[in-house]
Amino acid sequence: MKILSLNTGLPGYDHGLDLVLKIIHETLSELGVDVVQMNLALMTIPYYDGQRCAVIDNIVKTAESASAVIIGAAVSPYGKGAALEVFAEHLEHPAYAGCISGKNCMPVLTHKGAGIRAALEGYSRMLHRAGANDAVRVTLRGQTGVPPGDEARAYLERQAEEFYRMARANRKFFLPEEYADEAGAYAHAGDAPRLRLLPAAEEVPPARPEDELLKKLGISSVKEEQERDISEITQFFANKLGTAQTPPQVPAPVQTAEVRPRKQNLFAEELQDTAAAAPPRLPTCRQLTQSLVHHFQPQMSAGVAETIQFNISGEEGFSGHIAINGGECAYLEGEAAQPDITILADSEVWKQVVKGKVTAQKAFMVGQLKVRGNFVLLSKFEQLFNTGAQR
Repeated sequence: MKILSLNTGLPGYDHGLDLVLKIIHETLSELGVDVVQMNLALMTIPYYDGQRCAVIDNIVKTAESASAVIIGAAVSPYGKGAALEVFAEHLEHPAYAGCISGKNCMPVLTHKGAGIRAALEGYSRMLHRAGANDAVRVTLRGQTGVPPGDEARAYLERQAEEFYRMARANRKFFLPEEYADEAGAYAHAGDAPRLRLLPAAEEVPPARPEDELLKKLGISSVKEEQERDISEITQFFANKLGTAQTPPQVPAPVQTAEVRPRKQNLFAEELQDTAAAAPPRLPTCRQLTQSLVHHFQPQMSAGVAETIQFNISGEEGFSGHIAINGGECAYLEGEAAQPDITILADSEVWKQVVKGKVTAQKAFMVGQLKVRGNFVLLSKFEQLFNTGAQR
């Protein structure tokens, strides 16, 4: 595996960036990675005038052949580094578009304590517009010529190892919606992206008398949303007996239109384009289902070794399955050989389930979702996957 490392720090003024990158490169080399190093600050890169140039041709060719990219910079309160800004402007040329699209990247920033937050945001915007992802971020307050201490070295080694795992697995990602439909020279990140989300911490509910009964039934907790579902299911059965009104319906998705910003260049301020408004690019039903593995809760899967098959019909129909085993899970396209449970649903209904707007069990009870196989696994679906994080 090859990783390109772009150093944009000027020797003698880099807040220790060269020494930080050296530790990261050594860690990756020990893992068998071929690290190709380039220092943009030492290259003669002309200002972008709309034309190709030989220096950028060489960098882009290396970037295209690399599995991932490291971008190192020394941050000051006054900017993110002239060399990288000029390089970023060159990426606007159609010949260079997509050179890092779909790649996981690692910004490595050294600083003196000022400007780091704005710099991280700037690098994140640059990578997203180019179709890439700042998969792992490294920031370190350093000093030129002074090696990082033991604690800082351990931190850098852990971050390098995490980046290696992501690059080796070629983990896909969702571009933020702001950049997912960029016009012009920038390519998308592929048809199986992912979005790295951190679910909000949940408060632990107070102990209740019925907890012991729930434990015997194999249910860890009942949230407020699940209580509403139970009420609606009760209403549904009352309907069947002719003692209630209309059964609850799964809400239809609502799409809104918004004005899209247009870009000036990779680092410039975004200008509002009021000439046209385009609908937002929403993740497809297939992408939402693929993303379930990133909301998997292994602490809830003790003793679970099952395969869940999805046969989704309708406008966004597809087939795929998730295999769960030993606290790990993976999504695979197509039909599983021997699934433990098969879920059959229309794509619009299934979207509501994977977004956490309706539980799989409620959709089944109201007849909008069908199941074959181990029905008990359906009742554990929301415990295994934090579907509310996809809202």
